[in-house]
Amino acid sequence: MKSLVERAREWEGEEELRGEPAASRWGSDPALEDVRGRWLMTLKACWPAVPAKMIERAVGEALALASCTIAPLLVFPALAEEKVAEVVAWNERQRRILDRSCTLLAE
Repeated sequence: MKSLVERAREWEGEEELRGEPAASRWGSDPALEDVRGRWLMTLKACWPAVPAKMIERAVGEALALASCTIAPLLVFPALAEEKVAEVVAWNERQRRILDRSCTLLAE
């Protein structure tokens, strides 16, 4: 009977067990990367008040989630919009809190 480690080596390959991520072995999908880039530019243009790094992180999370599905190209745009909408809402809430705090401190 094979051990769990032996089965994992057969299934994932040696690189995965040595710490090399599967994405570097299989490569990334160029079509998905192209869609990610276009959506990133579009979303940054839609919300210029939100820091670009926050939008990039949200789009990166959406890409990671989408790549775990059967149809990442189909799922990614909706996930990206949802993640960026959460970032925009959080950013607006933080701005309101800061504005209210400044008003209270000025009094």
